[in-house]
Amino acid sequence: MSIPLDKQLKWVLVIVISFIVVLATMDWMKYISHYENMRKISQSEEGVLAANLSVYKKEIGVITPLNNRLIVDAITGKNAKNKVFIKRNELRLNSHGEVIDPTGQPYIFSYSEGYPVVSSKSLGTSIRDVTGYYGN
Repeated sequence: MSIPLDKQLKWVLVIVISFIVVLATMDWMKYISHYENMRKISQSEEGVLAANLSVYKKEIGVITPLNNRLIVDAITGKNAKNKVFIKRNELRLNSHGEVIDPTGQPYIFSYSEGYPVVSSKSLGTSIRDVTGYYGN
């Protein structure tokens, strides 16, 4: 006894759709994992930048205006004391000389209660240097 053709096609269709769902789920999980890795990298970089801005603020003063490119220049040695807080080649820069997050978007710099804050708008992350060592 053989299975009718219409039932065979239904089973083949169910198997194909199931396979597609499994592949889509695997791709989604890769995307989520990649996104979370980028967020972790961004938060690490934000912490390093915020800490360097705290040291800069203590030793030289506040950088104004809080322009990404001016901050990069200041912390890489173009400041009143020619002091290098972080080497330029240790930063991920775009063609405009701005430090960028893992997605290629420039970091946003600000101060909150006297502490430097570095944020990635595209990844929704933000780090404020709250070590307290450098204070206000």
